[in-house]
Amino acid sequence: MSSNLSNDEDEILGIGEHLLSILEDIQSTGSFLTGENKATAIDPGLFIPSLGTIGLPISPDNTRAIIQLCDMSPYGKGTETLVNHLVRKTWQLDANQFSFQNPDWNRQLAIFVDQAVSGLGLQANALEVKAEPYKLLIYEEGAFFSAHQDSEKADGMFGTLIRVEFSTAEVFGFGFSWAAWYADVTHEVKPVTSGHRVVLVYSLIHRPTASLLKVGANKTKRLTDCLDLWSRTAEARIERSSNIYGGGWEIDYDAGCPPALVYTFEHKYTTAELGFDRLKGVDQSRFAELHITDVETTLNLVRVIDRVGATVVTDLPFPEDMLLPVGVLDRSPDDEDYEGYTGNEGASASHFYTETGALIIPKVFSFSFELQQLITSRISFPETLGKYRKALSECPSDVLTRQRLLKVCRLLSECHYASESLDKTQDEIMQLDFELGDLDLLSCGMSIRNRKVSPLGTVLVARTIVQHGLDAIRLPQQNQQPSGEVLEWENGKFDHILSANIGNSAPSGRRLALELNDLLTHVSLERISSFLETRLENTPFVLWFIEGSHTSLFRENTSADSDEIVSFYNGLLPKFAHHFTIEHTLNKRGIPTVPGGPSLDASASTPIFRIMPDMVIKLIHVATNTHSNISEIMGTLTRYAIDAKTRKGIEDAFHRFLFPVARGICHQIEATKRPSTADEKRFITTLLSSYLTDYVKDRPLPPPPDWKARTTLECSPFCLCCIPVRRFINSTQQSKSFVMSEEYIEHVDMKLDKGYFRTKAFQEGSHQKLYIEKTEQAMAILNMGP
Repeated sequence: MSSNLSNDEDEILGIGEHLLSILEDIQSTGSFLTGENKATAIDPGLFIPSLGTIGLPISPDNTRAIIQLCDMSPYGKGTETLVNHLVRKTWQLDANQFSFQNPDWNRQLAIFVDQAVSGLGLQANALEVKAEPYKLLIYEEGAFFSAHQDSEKADGMFGTLIRVEFSTAEVFGFGFSWAAWYADVTHEVKPVTSGHRVVLVYSLIHRPTASLLKVGANKTKRLTDCLDLWSRTAEARIERSSNIYGGGWEIDYDAGCPPALVYTFEHKYTTAELGFDRLKGVDQSRFAELHITDVETTLNLVRVIDRVGATVVTDLPFPEDMLLPVGVLDRSPDDEDYEGYTGNEGASASHFYTETGALIIPKVFSFSFELQQLITSRISFPETLGKYRKALSECPSDVLTRQRLLKVCRLLSECHYASESLDKTQDEIMQLDFELGDLDLLSCGMSIRNRKVSPLGTVLVARTIVQHGLDAIRLPQQNQQPSGEVLEWENGKFDHILSANIGNSAPSGRRLALELNDLLTHVSLERISSFLETRLENTPFVLWFIEGSHTSLFRENTSADSDEIVSFYNGLLPKFAHHFTIEHTLNKRGIPTVPGGPSLDASASTPIFRIMPDMVIKLIHVATNTHSNISEIMGTLTRYAIDAKTRKGIEDAFHRFLFPVARGICHQIEATKRPSTADEKRFITTLLSSYLTDYVKDRPLPPPPDWKARTTLECSPFCLCCIPVRRFINSTQQSKSFVMSEEYIEHVDMKLDKGYFRTKAFQEGSHQKLYIEKTEQAMAILNMGP
C-alpha cells in the first residue's frame, strides 16, 4: 500500500502538466469562423417604407437612395459611442427601418444558421439558435472598419453575426456571401475597392433549454484517471496533516498536490453571457469532458458560478501557480482602460473581455476553498461559524466537523473580524465548547474579538477554571518572555531614541512617541514614564507625546497588553494634570502705530496658544478610555474661564480656545453615551457664566439724533483733501493716517467733530500727516449699521 502511494505521489508531481495535456488533446470539430460564397441566392425582398421593395441586383441608384435614409455607423470605444471616419466609414439602417417580404427568405436564413452552428463546432440544437436582424450596412468605395470585437447585442448572443452580403459591383451580380464567427473574434473590414457593398447583419442567439448540453466524450477515461489520482493524493495528504491549506491557498502552496487549478479557455466571455450553456467551440467540448467525470468544477471570470449558474463567490484571489496552461499570462495585457472598439455601439463595462476558465477542486479540498473565501472576506464568518456549530451540535462525535469549527474559530481570531453579530455567535460557540468539554475551542472562542467577554462568557470561563484550573484557558503566548538578546537590543535602541529626540518643542514630543512605536513593552513603558516625569512642566511636549502614543499603544499588534497600557496612563496623567498649564503669547495684529501719537488698545493683540483645543480634547479622550483621574486639568480649564476677563485678547480666549474645548467635550459625551463628570459640568457652567458676565455686553443706547450730521464731513464733494477722509469715515476702519499739507490738515481738523474723532498732526520724514481715530462712540454707531 505504501509503495503504491509513493508511486502515486511521484506521478502527481506533474498533475498540472498531465491535466493540461489531456484537455488540450480535446478538439472541436468546428472553427472560430465559417462561411460560404454562392453564385445565386433567393431575393429576400428587401422593403424600406419610403423606397418600397428593392430587388437584386441592387442598382447604384437604389444604393444611393438608401444612403439618404441612413446614419453614419458609430463604433464603441470603452463605454462611449463615437463617430469617426478614420476608424469606421459605413452607413447603417436599424432593424426597425427595413423588412423582408419574400417568405422563402426565412427558410434560406434557417439553412445558413444550421450551417453556421455546424461550421463553428457548436454542440447545440439548431432549432434553439436564432438569427435576429440587427443592421443593414452600406460600404461605399473606400469604406472600411478598423480591427475590433463585436459587443453583445442581446441576451444569449454567443457569436458574431451572420452577414449576408450583396454587391453592386459587376463581378457579383446576383451572387452573395455569408459568414459567421464567434463574438470574441477580432476582425476588420478592408476598404471596398469598387461599387457598394450592402450587408445584412444578424446576431446569433442561443437560449438552450438544458443547463448543460450533452456532448460526446472520448477522453473521459484519461481525464477521470488523472483527477482520481489527484483526489487520492489529496486524501492521503489530509490524513497525514488535516491542516493542509488551512491558512489559505497562498500558504505553503504545493504544486504536487495543489488545492485547485484554474484552466483558461480558448474563447473570451462577457460577465453577462457567462454560463455553462454559453461555452463556445472547443471550450464546450473540454468542459463537457470535465463535467462527465463528475468532479466538482466551476467557471471563473469576475465571479465563480456553480452548475446551475448561481454565483458562488466574486473576486476570489488564487496563486498564479494554479493557472493552466503555465505562462498563459505571459502576453500583452488586456485593455484595462476599456478603450477597444466594440461593434456598432459602445458596450457597457460588463461587455469587455478577459480570460475565462474552469476552477477544478478535489472534493477533499472543498474546506480549503471555504477558508480561502473567509480569509479574503468573500463569505461571512458568523454564517460559517453557525453552520459548523449546528453540525457539531447535531453530531458531537464528528471529529472532522470539530476540527473545522476549531479552524474557523482560530482563523476568525487571527483575522480580528469585527461584527456586532459576533456577540451572540461567540456566546453560542463558548456554550457549545463548554458542553463538549473542548478546551481548545473554548479558548479560541474567547479570543475571537479584542474586547471583553460577555457576561455569559464570563460565567463559562469561571466554570471552566473551577473544573480544569487556570492553565486550561491560558494562551501559549501569554507567558512567553523575550530573550536576553532582544531585551539588550530594545534597551540600546530606546537609549538612542531618547538621546536623539531630547528637545523642548511640542513636535518633539509627538516625534518621540512615533519613534517608540516598536518598543512599547512593559519594560519600556516604565522607562518612558520615568523620562516624562522629568518634563511634566513642559505641557505642550507631554501633551503631544500622549496624543501620538495613544494611537500606537492601542493598535492591535502592540507588545504591551491592555492592563499595562491602562496602568501607564493611570500613573502618568494625574501627575501631568498637576502641572498642566494653558500658555499663550500675544501677537500684534499689524495695525500701524503713530510715532508720538496715541497707543493702540489691548484689543489689537491676539493670543497664540501653545496647546490647541483639539489636543486638550484628545487628552480628555485618553483619560476617559483609561479611567485616569484628570480632575486637576478640568480645574485648570475652569480657572482659565474665570480669569478670562483679566487676560488680553478676551474674545480669542473664549472663541478660539475655551468654547472649542467645551464643544469637544460635549461631542465626546454624546458619541460615547457616557455621563458627564462633575468637573466637566463645573467647567462648562463657569464658562457660560463668565462669557455672559465678562464678555457679552448690554445693547448700546441708540445714537443721538444729530449723529449723522456730526459724523459727516461738510465740504464740497470735489474737495481733493476731503474725499479720502470721507471714504475713511464711511468705512469700518478705526484709524488711519493721511498725507496732506499744513493748510489741508487745518481744514480737515476744523471740520471733524471731536466727540466722534480724535486727531493728531505729526511729521514723518519730509511729509506732514494727519492721524485720525474714531472714538468708541463712533465705532459703536458704525457697528450698529443703518
